[in-house]
Amino acid sequence: MVLADVMSLFFSAYYLAVSPSASCNLSIYSIDESGQRRTQIISPADVASIDYGKTNADSGQRRWLVVLTDEGAAKNATFTKSHIGKRISVTCDDREIERPMITGEFSGKFEVVPHESK
Repeated sequence: MVLADVMSLFFSAYYLAVSPSASCNLSIYSIDESGQRRTQIISPADVASIDYGKTNADSGQRRWLVVLTDEGAAKNATFTKSHIGKRISVTCDDREIERPMITGEFSGKFEVVPHESK
């Protein structure tokens, strides 16, 4: 097995460990100053679709393309606009997959870079 095959196997195993087989009950929560999850901003009902198959061409890193419903997009835009510089918790089936910092207002379509929670 060459190094490229080993790396491919590693990334495939990692992807399977952090991605759902068919669906994800994705939610977004606010984070308080102590780093604890607080208020649910986006519920699974606010998610219109998730494309689990996106890959960054340069890094090979998996990305999920999330599309929110109109109502979810409006809630997300309102929250992110007033919380720039704060962190949010993105969960899949109540397991944290990302904790990004809000760098600007975003609404109905965004990418998630899943990682294993600690």
